[in-house]
Amino acid sequence: RYGYPRTIISDNARIFKGDKYVRLCQSHDITTYYSPVYHQQSNPVERRIQELKKVMRALLHNQHRKTNWDLQLPRALQVLRGRVNAATGVSSSEVLLGYRLPREGEWEIPEYLAERQRKQARPTRLENVIRR
Repeated sequence: RYGYPRTIISDNARIFKGDKYVRLCQSHDITTYYSPVYHQQSNPVERRIQELKKVMRALLHNQHRKTNWDLQLPRALQVLRGRVNAATGVSSSEVLLGYRLPREGEWEIPEYLAERQRKQARPTRLENVIRR
């Protein structure tokens, strides 16, 4: 489940083109793709960084001291990991874990626990997406 990736998409930095990196990818059957230099937005990592910046701006908007941004980072990551992808209909955490992450305080609500147990007992929406 958590082994080596099948594919890595990276920018054109020297580190991703070096012999050691290329040999490592080949030895683990990892296919590498490089985003065009002239169009960094095509790199999914760059898009995720932009999304993270947007969420961080929203979380820090009402704070008087914006120097504590690092304290908001876990919350921002939770928001991003719980966001449903329009193409798949599931969140990235659901793809990785097989269930929806609880929101703040939700893990203590009996309805959430019951819902999670029900979902574990039957095929999930994620399994249906994978079967397609």
